[in-house]
Amino acid sequence: MTGVRQSIAGDNVMREIEPDFYRSDSGFVMRRETGLMPNGNPISNRWVLRDATGAWIDFDQYQHDLMARNNLRPNY
Repeated sequence: MTGVRQSIAGDNVMREIEPDFYRSDSGFVMRRETGLMPNGNPISNRWVLRDATGAWIDFDQYQHDLMARNNLRPNY
């Protein structure tokens, strides 16, 4: 995770594009998702952070905890 956090740090502002959907200028996306986690457990409408290619980075029940843990911040 350290490498991901360093790459996010250069452009760490997440802008709300629509309700429950955030995007950074570098392409990172954070939104609520349903379905399954990479390990097969249900995701249950949690916040998921993905990189510009759509690869899974992290998840959390709370959006601000997810942002803080990954050196991101909202634009408000």
